[in-house]
Amino acid sequence: MTFQNFQAARKWILLGIAIVFISISSASVIRGVCPLPSDAEWAFTDGEAARMEEYIALGDMAAAHNPALTLTDRVEIGQAVSRHSAANGLDPMLVMAVIVVESGGNPGAVSHKGATGLMQVMPWHVDDFGGNADLTDIDDNIRIGTFILADNMRRWGHNEGIQRYFWGSGQPDGRYLAKVMKAMEDLNG
Repeated sequence: MTFQNFQAARKWILLGIAIVFISISSASVIRGVCPLPSDAEWAFTDGEAARMEEYIALGDMAAAHNPALTLTDRVEIGQAVSRHSAANGLDPMLVMAVIVVESGGNPGAVSHKGATGLMQVMPWHVDDFGGNADLTDIDDNIRIGTFILADNMRRWGHNEGIQRYFWGSGQPDGRYLAKVMKAMEDLNG
């Protein structure tokens, strides 16, 4: 399924969620369980709506490689990529490309060497964060992965920093960088 198909599907999913929400809310109001909120309580600001669209669009990129992702997973992935990319000065599309190459968008991925989650973070990196992280948690995984990627890029420059995300401190050969750049190109359409 292409990204354009996911964009069309996303609109139908959001419409479906709105219909279910309205149906549940209406039934609660009719039964007297819940009072009907004012229009102001229902409204999203333009900024909130734009951020939600961004989160879903980023999450849809992962879902293009892993259709099993739920809407909740996709929003959580998009939100974490957006927040942690900004915090680390990274392009969110680069982070999505690393996620696609590393795990194919699978939050539960575990490599034969023990790398875990969307960004395939090695468990020993958790110690660098005070031992307070769960690599199977989408937000924790992306938080640590983006920090490592940004740190590599600061230390070794853009291309070698990306390459070393895969090899750690070993000697990069360029194949990983080529995969990430190709994934980024594909994601950008």
